[in-house]
Amino acid sequence: MKSPNKLDTVTRGRSILTRHASANLSLLSLTALVLVFRAGSARAGWGLPQGDSFPVASLSSQQRLERGKELMKQRKFAEAAAEFRELLRTEPNSPFIYNLLGFCALQQGLREEAVTYFKKAVELDPGFKPARNNLGGVYLLEGRPQDAAKEFLAVTRIDARDSHAYFNLARSELATNQETAGLQHLRQAYDLSPDSLDYAMALGRLYLKQGRKEAGKPVVEKLTSASSSNPTIELELGGLLLSYGKEEAAVEHLRRVQGVEPKAGEVLYALAVDYFKKQDFKAALRLLEMVGPSMQNSAAWHDLVGESHFKLGEPGPAVAEVQRAMNLDPHDEDYVLELSEILVTNGASQAAVTLLDSAKKVFPDSSRIWFALGVAYLDVPDHPAAEAALTKSLELDPKLDLACVVLCRSYEETGKWDQLTETAHKVIRINPRNSLGYYYGALALLRSSSADAAGDEEAEKLLTRSIELDENEPEPRYELAKLMIKEGNKKAAQLELEKIIRVNPDFAPAFYQLSRLDREQGEVHKSEEEQKTFDRLSAQERVKAMTKMLVEIHQREANR
Repeated sequence: MKSPNKLDTVTRGRSILTRHASANLSLLSLTALVLVFRAGSARAGWGLPQGDSFPVASLSSQQRLERGKELMKQRKFAEAAAEFRELLRTEPNSPFIYNLLGFCALQQGLREEAVTYFKKAVELDPGFKPARNNLGGVYLLEGRPQDAAKEFLAVTRIDARDSHAYFNLARSELATNQETAGLQHLRQAYDLSPDSLDYAMALGRLYLKQGRKEAGKPVVEKLTSASSSNPTIELELGGLLLSYGKEEAAVEHLRRVQGVEPKAGEVLYALAVDYFKKQDFKAALRLLEMVGPSMQNSAAWHDLVGESHFKLGEPGPAVAEVQRAMNLDPHDEDYVLELSEILVTNGASQAAVTLLDSAKKVFPDSSRIWFALGVAYLDVPDHPAAEAALTKSLELDPKLDLACVVLCRSYEETGKWDQLTETAHKVIRINPRNSLGYYYGALALLRSSSADAAGDEEAEKLLTRSIELDENEPEPRYELAKLMIKEGNKKAAQLELEKIIRVNPDFAPAFYQLSRLDREQGEVHKSEEEQKTFDRLSAQERVKAMTKMLVEIHQREANR
């Protein structure tokens, strides 16, 4: 996939998402806070009574209150606040008036003043819900979720059936990474108001984030028939349904957005990029298909479609789409590299060589093209051609340690131990944090004809250092296990091999050694199963190693 900074439509799509963010009731978006100014359990605009029940000392006070309310409706908050301050002369202990003053201050951008008024209202009546809700809301806006949580928790104790208080309490807890408490209180909000679109969507997103999709499915299932007049909510709803595999319902919601939002295509494209990054390639592809009719001349779109097909194990359409991207933008070497990766991964290394051999004429000074050509030649295999291409890559970029690493592999396969030793040391000089430099240095010591006990000891040190730098790389740990077997420490070797297959269950050589060790211990059935696993995986091992190198050279450029 191309680096996002090359995708102009993605950048524009993100700006549209940002523009709509203020309307988003997302659980995790504190800036989208919707303050609730309510009296009792009713949703009364600013926490005002629905009738004339406000206790005032005289008719003039009631008239002043009504005048203040009318000014608020006209959004004349400074004038309304002046009326309410006058009211304090006759109603100095009214939490209701202090709550209204807090709201007026907040609407004028006077947060500190608003907090003072809300606190005063709570002080006068600790059970006055609107002031506590509003105070908690301001705390969330100010990035003080722990203080906000205290206020919303107090509201739930005042009214155990206030679903919105549980919802805001959950938001506050999740903002401080209290995942368990946040989920519990969000679930309570949803159970109290199961018809709330906001709560259901928030709960579905949270289950998805926590990797508990099965728990979220019953909640999201009810959303398939939901709808909103807000295009942003429809967009979020479509994306959530897509994440849960509800493709048809998701597409229906997303098409509604396309029908009312002129820039919907850019938004959907940006959403597709996000899903691709999350490795939800099926969802990404569905979104890309939706915007396809308007993007047939976009190289970036064809590239992303091709990459999505590739990740889904569909090489035919992957090749066709990336080739289309190359045709539309023949001066972007990223597309060439991506196509070569697809070809090598799917056993078409000779086709990759043909592609890259032509590409080197278009990009003669690209170290990455020469590097990819070396990888493709090595997978053919054609070691002399691979080594020549990799040497050229290093001439163009002397600091490209990956080229040295692939050269090391070629020297290992051809038994050139002196060249392997020299190149491994070069990897360490270029990048001391590259674990494979130490691994290949150890391998040269272990495989050379002059290998002895001193060499084994030095090799063990190099392998240990390699594992320290990258404990998930299987090869160094595997060679260390073999060295342990050679030294007679088979129990320790078995533990190392078991560590390998826990982290890398597709690493074939580990199963071969485990099979031998288990057979020696009389575990015949277990040994046979391990041998079968080795036979199945070993055919894929070389292709995966070559693909890994192509992916890494591409990712390094994208992350620059």
